[in-house]
Amino acid sequence: MQVDALSAVRMHVAKDLRAQEARRAAMRALAEIIANRFKGAPPLLDPAEDMGIGDSDFRKLQRRLEATEGLLADHPLARSPTLSGRLSALQRKQVRPGGCMTWSTCQAKQQRCSSQHR
Repeated sequence: MQVDALSAVRMHVAKDLRAQEARRAAMRALAEIIANRFKGAPPLLDPAEDMGIGDSDFRKLQRRLEATEGLLADHPLARSPTLSGRLSALQRKQVRPGGCMTWSTCQAKQQRCSSQHR
């Protein structure tokens, strides 16, 4: 699981979430709160208002980030049906632990590689 955004929504949960039923109950309660109270999307945490960050440099960076996200969303590749395939290909080309790229790269360089490419 990955955290994509933070919200100002608070809810009370059980102290012990190790039991699977307790986790399910917490997820059901959260899903119900989001669906009924916020129409499917909880309000995001605003760093300036909710966290009291008033630094002008931070606000400038926040505006740049919003502008960049807008440019990325408007790019034709963002709506491309081939995006997931391209991202998968990119991930296969990423540098692996041990310093090598992929099995084919190691083979092309005729190097012995200690990484396991699967």
